[in-house]
Amino acid sequence: MSYEFIIEDTLPATAVYPYKIQNSAAPETFFMSEDFVSAMMSILQIMDKLDTDDILDDHCFNKIWLRSELTPARAEEIYLYLENPQSIDLIPSKEEIDAFHQAQRDEDKLLAKESPKEGMIPVHKFATNDGWLVTVKECGWIAEIFSPELVGENQFVVSQIADLCKVSYETLEAMLVEWGKFNLFASKHGGYRVN
Repeated sequence: MSYEFIIEDTLPATAVYPYKIQNSAAPETFFMSEDFVSAMMSILQIMDKLDTDDILDDHCFNKIWLRSELTPARAEEIYLYLENPQSIDLIPSKEEIDAFHQAQRDEDKLLAKESPKEGMIPVHKFATNDGWLVTVKECGWIAEIFSPELVGENQFVVSQIADLCKVSYETLEAMLVEWGKFNLFASKHGGYRVN
């Protein structure tokens, strides 16, 4: 499995990206393998920036949609209707559309929720690629941890994690520095989604 981290803001065509672009068709996206995500999370945890106590309920998304009183099938029909009104036969009521929009807002709020612990990022934001929003503030903290200076100063830690993740030290060091640059850029452009 791999992860895509996609800048939240719409960027102008003239945007200058300070990190190494991995795919010219998607310069606003940073790609990372599961091994590199594990390494990055390990370093965040060692640096006491990963909140592993703030665990979400397994059914947190289900609860949001249950409150809307829309069945999954009806929620999908409303979504399709909003995308293309001719796509379904049974036109949703205003109440159904309002309930759908409220559930979307509640879901977006959950996806962006920060840790109650100052300076920490909830572990769930990197544990799955479900569209979590890493906020501007969180991006700033991550950028600090993965600045070229701090990555260089922590050569021993990075080399140990490289061994654990079965990647070369040089490859991991380069990835982490680019990750820091990406996060610094994202901290000025609305954060990013984890997909």
